[in-house]
Amino acid sequence: MKGREWIIIVLIAVTFLLGYLAEPHIVTDDEGRMITHWDASGNPNGYSSKFVGLYLMPVIILGIYLLFLAIPKIAVHKKSFEDFRQWFTLKLIMVFVLACIYAVSLVANMGLDVPVGPLIMILISVLFFYLGHIMKDMKQNYFMGIRTPWTLANETVWKKTHHLGGLLFKAFAIIFLLGALVNKGYVFAIVIAFILLGVVFLVLYSYLEYRKVVKK
Repeated sequence: MKGREWIIIVLIAVTFLLGYLAEPHIVTDDEGRMITHWDASGNPNGYSSKFVGLYLMPVIILGIYLLFLAIPKIAVHKKSFEDFRQWFTLKLIMVFVLACIYAVSLVANMGLDVPVGPLIMILISVLFFYLGHIMKDMKQNYFMGIRTPWTLANETVWKKTHHLGGLLFKAFAIIFLLGALVNKGYVFAIVIAFILLGVVFLVLYSYLEYRKVVKK
């Protein structure tokens, strides 16, 4: 375990511990199921067995962390990760946000009245803002960032696209935050539409920038 990795390991262990401690307090339906999904308005619309509901998310978080550990070792552009100083913080924030979402779901399943939808949107906004903050520092690779055929083909296109992408992701974070404050079901659909449009725009932008480079 290198350096500060123990912090993430402890955080993941805490998620498993939370599931174990919460089990006696979980409110289930007549079939012994707990809520595992909510719609945009915060109404339950997905259920699973208590065991799956309690431990699937911690297992997913652990799997994501293990994937993050493996990526620098199997990546084609290993130096891109060696030079990426925010790699540890990205792992930490990713695990932290997912752990918080899991904690919110546990509290909601204990029968307490919590604004699940807004809280999850706030947590997602934190993740998006951080991604926007570090995007300009990402170097060419096949695992993270805005990976289009044109950004991967040219370093200048990669840098320009990620500079713009960083600004857009911060805007997405603000939109998520505003959506959480409004707390209306239709707002979530509008937020997703903005994000999809933004992604399409970034793909098109990378293509147009590549065309400029080719012409030069």
